[in-house]
Amino acid sequence: MKIRQNNEVWDLVFKKSDWGQYSSEDLIRFISKNNKKFKKKKILEVGCGTGANFKFFLDKKAIITGIDFSKIAIKKAKIKFNKEIKKGKIKLIQKDLRFIELKNKKFNFLVDNCATCCLSYNDTVFFYNNIKKYLVKNSMVYLRTFATNSWGYKSGKKISYKRYITNEWSKDLGPQRFSSLKDIKNIFKSNYEIISIEKISRTVNNQKNCIIEWIVNAKSK
Repeated sequence: MKIRQNNEVWDLVFKKSDWGQYSSEDLIRFISKNNKKFKKKKILEVGCGTGANFKFFLDKKAIITGIDFSKIAIKKAKIKFNKEIKKGKIKLIQKDLRFIELKNKKFNFLVDNCATCCLSYNDTVFFYNNIKKYLVKNSMVYLRTFATNSWGYKSGKKISYKRYITNEWSKDLGPQRFSSLKDIKNIFKSNYEIISIEKISRTVNNQKNCIIEWIVNAKSK
């Protein structure tokens, strides 16, 4: 069985649709709660897609750098936010999250809205250790990621630690990794302080199945 790379998977997804057009309530709450902590807000969003969260970030007078696996998503975002890009309010990068290298960038917000769950556990640990050098001290981190008791966990083909090509809702979204509470704590233990860990859930298929996600707020050390 050939495993498609994340850029291939998400190019196919964004070729069909823009995949997400609005900010989630939890992300809105996170940014709004921490909005006054920084005079200038510089947000790094990984897995930014076509910029579903950008309008909200701009309303908060933030400068945005968005990174995504998909060149199609980045192309669509560049068209959608052409004026803001020209004004220097938005910068877009097509890149595999495992290999991010930025020049002279220091962010005070990191948004990972179901992005690193596409990576293996080891790659996710590496990502958070690597990205730390681009964050100022006490930068705020938002992570939304799938929990191990969610619908889809242990379904389909297992390809690495708690990572599956599922037969369920995510079957067209490539490999998905599911995290336990211990996994979450281990991902953040070296360079971050966890502020809160919550769970959100929603039922689908007339309450037959339940998708469960972690919402993690942390800050860089």
